[in-house]
Amino acid sequence: LCDRRQRQMCIRDSPRTTHPSGQFLHGEGVRRPGRTGFRRADRFRDDRHQRPAAPDAEAEGDGHHRRITTICGFRPRAAAGKNIVMYPILEKRLLAEGIWLMQVLAPRVAHSAQPGQFVIVRVDEHGERIPLTISDFDPAQGSVTIVTQAIGASTRKICSLDAGDAFADFAGPLGHPSEFVKMQPDELRKRRYLFVAGGVGTAPVYPQVKWLREHGVAADVIIGAKTRDMLIYTDAMRAVAENLYIATDDGSEGFKGLVTQVVEELVEKQGRHYDECVAIGPMVMMKFVALTTKKYGLKTTVSLNALMVDGTGMCGACRVTVGGRTRFTCVEGPEFDGHEVDFDEAMRRQGMYRTQEQRAAAIEAERAAGHQCKIGLDK
Repeated sequence: LCDRRQRQMCIRDSPRTTHPSGQFLHGEGVRRPGRTGFRRADRFRDDRHQRPAAPDAEAEGDGHHRRITTICGFRPRAAAGKNIVMYPILEKRLLAEGIWLMQVLAPRVAHSAQPGQFVIVRVDEHGERIPLTISDFDPAQGSVTIVTQAIGASTRKICSLDAGDAFADFAGPLGHPSEFVKMQPDELRKRRYLFVAGGVGTAPVYPQVKWLREHGVAADVIIGAKTRDMLIYTDAMRAVAENLYIATDDGSEGFKGLVTQVVEELVEKQGRHYDECVAIGPMVMMKFVALTTKKYGLKTTVSLNALMVDGTGMCGACRVTVGGRTRFTCVEGPEFDGHEVDFDEAMRRQGMYRTQEQRAAAIEAERAAGHQCKIGLDK
């Protein structure tokens, strides 16, 4: 025991050293050589409270568990003769005004991804961490598809990248997959789904409907947008959905009105039977879809794209109230029972940083115009 205490005191008093991989070695929390994660096994007896040890960060196409390096406050340096892994953009395509599709090379994420999960991306090491629901994935190609709408400073920065550029971080897949992924095939084929997609939320609906189609499950889809020009994924969705219904606010395509009116038309007037409704889109749209389906006793699942920082359940920025309990979207979601979500609270939290976001967008616009602040107001 004395020898152990003496050894610990020597380690604590000794200066920090750096492993060739760029990771600090210090005290009880020694990071294992060649790994981006670390475990404090001698501090926690319960394995459930330990952070997972990540794979080798220098492996080609690494992306799984990269979030560990960020929350620990350091990034692994490249070993001699090697570069830090980046995530190149294979394809970039404009879907609608301000909405871009990007196909990103991230083999480990692609091999592990399932419908309903998301990734957190960063343009560079100083960039904001942006959560984006996976819009498609191809394990054979090793690619993951994301769709981003240029709204604030960070999303505009993402959309400014071109094919051939690369993301510094592409962490995932995060969150739980859709509930139907875990169901038995025989039970699943007896069910019928209704999907309600709004705006950019149409993109993450696509892999879910596609997965169901591949497993012999019928699904009807409603897509809503302000105008015809803002509709995305219509052709791709038509190929995998049993029936596709389109609603626009101005009536430029499909039904003129709201998606909730289409839900009422199908369920109440046409007598369609559905076992579950899945709604993904703007928070206010999901709120009213849930209120509409509650009248019919139709189980409704919503996907919440809440504010996030680390994406591992440590910061609490993504917390929402579901059924009177506080839940973390990143590790317990992103899908929840729509009839139990406190949407009013979620929308208030979503608007917490709107002023800062507008200021950041204004600063970026001034920089793009060539303005240089000489008194530090653009910091």
